[in-house]
Amino acid sequence: MGYLGGISWAILVAKICQIFPRYKPVSLFYEFFAVYSIWNWKVPVRLTQQYSGRLDDKNMAPMTIVTPASEENSTARVNIITAKVLVSEIKRGAELLQAKRDIAEVCKKVDFFNSFPVFIEMDIVGSNTSKEGQKDYKDFQGFI
Repeated sequence: MGYLGGISWAILVAKICQIFPRYKPVSLFYEFFAVYSIWNWKVPVRLTQQYSGRLDDKNMAPMTIVTPASEENSTARVNIITAKVLVSEIKRGAELLQAKRDIAEVCKKVDFFNSFPVFIEMDIVGSNTSKEGQKDYKDFQGFI
């Protein structure tokens, strides 16, 4: 809750591929951190031009990544605190890559429990196969 989901990460990567269409994967990896470490997060990340006017750029969340087809903000649950953590980690990745030029350093395993002493773990389990139970599950599924 409050962090980026898979579609948000995919859009961020796709944007880098748009900006640098002829770069090799390793160069795209470096550019990902270089670009997003200095990105003005008041400006939404978009793969296409705004066309529907559904999202008002003046009233954006702390971090806005717009889905290309439906122009939805894929980061609606990101709050000020989690946005700061995300940006800080992206900047840290950029600094590590600049200093050492070592992808392994950026990708090394993190001691999650020492780095994040406070966290929430959720396990959602369901076995109701009725139509109403399936509807409830689908409605709740978007919140995870």
